[in-house]
Amino acid sequence: MDKIIVISVVRDWAMYEKCIGNNFTMIGTQLMPIDNRESNDRIPVCYNRVLDDLQAGHQCWLMFCHEDFEMQERISEILAGVDKSIIYGPIGGELYPGRILWKARVKGFEEQCAKDGSNLRVVGGDPGNNRTVDTVDCQCLIVHSSLVEKYHLRFDEQLSFDFYTEDFSANAFIRHGIKTEVLPMKCRHWSDGSIQKRFFDQKAYLDQKYPKWEFFGSAGYTFGKGRSVFRRLQINGRRIVSKHCPWLERVIMKMI
Repeated sequence: MDKIIVISVVRDWAMYEKCIGNNFTMIGTQLMPIDNRESNDRIPVCYNRVLDDLQAGHQCWLMFCHEDFEMQERISEILAGVDKSIIYGPIGGELYPGRILWKARVKGFEEQCAKDGSNLRVVGGDPGNNRTVDTVDCQCLIVHSSLVEKYHLRFDEQLSFDFYTEDFSANAFIRHGIKTEVLPMKCRHWSDGSIQKRFFDQKAYLDQKYPKWEFFGSAGYTFGKGRSVFRRLQINGRRIVSKHCPWLERVIMKMI
């Protein structure tokens, strides 16, 4: 089993110690907390420093997670034997074809609550036999170092606190055809979350970054200005739309 390195950008050390630092499920992993109280750097900047410092050929799992993300079972057991060519997370979102229009859904389950433990509930959706998603949520993304090294994967440093893992998955898929999947695990996110102006500013940035693509995130928003069918039609010539609406496929293929 390859080493597991757990990377977190930390401003609330009490929360970090409760969720990660003193969590028995992290036994056997290498914890890498990054103190961000003074510098207040963007999270993708901090994560990319870790990726830049990786030694060539070093085989390990990289688990990027928020300080308030709590595993409730051993991550080493979850990662044992999984495919190293895929990006993972506990919860994500995808667009999928309906009979006429594209639909969106969240896959993967987790507990969620406020910082004080109130409002505890289970969120997400059953992935069934197909765990593939467009993106995974920023609270936790897991990727193997061999994939990072082979394709020089990096986080977009124009993003700050929102969408950086969603963009990581989207960019990996567009440029290299790398899949993202939800990985069933017992976990809790100690955050009800809040949507601020920053969130919509960063969504607008990604809309411009992906003018011919469209992706869905577990926060409930799409990003990218392109119609979602472009993504399916451009990868390996797959004809997903044709069984639902063949005339629409012909029109779109002429536009690409």
